[in-house]
Amino acid sequence: PSIGGDCEEKTCTGIFYMLYSSSFMRLGNAAMYVFTDASSKDCNYLASNIASTFQALRISVFFILFDSCKPTVDNNYVVIAERTGGFCLPIRENSVYNITDT
Repeated sequence: PSIGGDCEEKTCTGIFYMLYSSSFMRLGNAAMYVFTDASSKDCNYLASNIASTFQALRISVFFILFDSCKPTVDNNYVVIAERTGGFCLPIRENSVYNITDT
């Protein structure tokens, strides 16, 4: 069996589902960590809305980005992270274990 296979995923749709389908939205002063190995195929039209919603709720978004099929970080992730007070952390496959060394 193969795992994955599609480079771009519906990352922002997943963020919205999580946001609106739980009590997460009512917490405020919270953080969301998004772990992915793919760029987004749906953030072009959702990134601004996500960033505005998370800003209003005082929720920071942090993207932990594993090796992707694209050589650069998805700019939509950067926009969401910067506007919400989070950041993007690209991680190379051979340095995954270094996350816990800090």
